[in-house]
Amino acid sequence: MAQIKADEITQLIREQIDNYESKIAVDEVGTVITLGDGIARVYGLDKVMPENYWHSRTACPESP
Repeated sequence: MAQIKADEITQLIREQIDNYESKIAVDEVGTVITLGDGIARVYGLDKVMPENYWHSRTACPESP
């Protein structure tokens, strides 16, 4: 059985900490209440104002 050396573990942990990149992705998620004639009533999108344009991944799969 191989011996685990504390110095090797310490080195690996230090390398991982040095190479760590924190990336945060924030998405707003809402629920479509009604949809018709290109007009959607959506609940849960607090930062969206009336007449704002928004993408739906379900309705527009090509949107990012």
